[in-house]
Amino acid sequence: MAWGKPSADGNPAAELISKARTTPSLHILPFRAFGDAECVALFAALRGNRTLTELRASGHALGVVSLQALGALLASGDECAIRHLAIGNASLGGAGQSPTAALVAALRTAPALRKLCLGGNALRDEVAVALGGAMGAVVGAVALGGAMGAVVGAVALGGVPQSVPLSEGAVGALPGMAPTTAPIVPIPAPKVPITASWSSLTELDARSNRLGVAGAAALVRLGAPLLTLSLFDNPAVGGEARDGGRRLADALRVAAPSLHTLDIGACGLDEPAHLAALTEALRDGGAPGLKCLEVFGNGAAEENGSEWREALTALREVRSGLDVAWKEPDTKAQPG
Repeated sequence: MAWGKPSADGNPAAELISKARTTPSLHILPFRAFGDAECVALFAALRGNRTLTELRASGHALGVVSLQALGALLASGDECAIRHLAIGNASLGGAGQSPTAALVAALRTAPALRKLCLGGNALRDEVAVALGGAMGAVVGAVALGGAMGAVVGAVALGGVPQSVPLSEGAVGALPGMAPTTAPIVPIPAPKVPITASWSSLTELDARSNRLGVAGAAALVRLGAPLLTLSLFDNPAVGGEARDGGRRLADALRVAAPSLHTLDIGACGLDEPAHLAALTEALRDGGAPGLKCLEVFGNGAAEENGSEWREALTALREVRSGLDVAWKEPDTKAQPG
């Protein structure tokens, strides 16, 4: 249900609450008043509401107070039924970056969200990295060389080991477990990736922000059950050092097996080396569930066009069943 027409009594908060009680989907149109007062009232009223599962509030400037109220709702667990949240174009990455800390804190308490739209918020790398940590709860790496308890401790604190290098003596270190007589087979590099997440998020839209390669890579590394990730129109991902392809490739090597669709269109991946790095990552088994890779808006500049197209062909041929979506840019003169 779209909320656009003003109410007769002029009480927007009361009208919002009334609509939210009777509809599974609420779209608050951008021209409606939706400031702190309305946010706080609506989010408080939604606690215990089992009807509203989709809230679209893109185009409204959400401040710290609004985001804190949202966080309190999302943290209420079973009392919150929202599974699809859209807060794009919400001025979250503006001057001072003050709302972003509140955003990260809110999403840290939102393990039940399945779809999240953050597009057009001018979010930078540090926010994406923080979101990756909050939503994926990923611990960088834990060595099991006689320290299995460290893994147990990390998981108890809410973390999930991203990579676990197994070595001799690792298994017998688990408290309360009898020493094993089974042979231990050391596993040399590369490490065994174990990516996971407590989140239910399956779809994340982070298009048209100000992400560089660090932020993009952090989101690619989000754990299961992420299915779809859009990074479209973040041209700084290519990197000033032109290392964006390599760093994205490193992230793909540990991406969740669930990742099905990745949109990295218009991300400044204009060098043949960018595509070559992605090709190697996929050849090495990265993102094993990937079926669609969108690269529209990248490459084929005149100075390296033929080499870029050759790299694109190699990328398309690296894995059976993978659709690499790209087409030649339209260079025809438009009618005046």
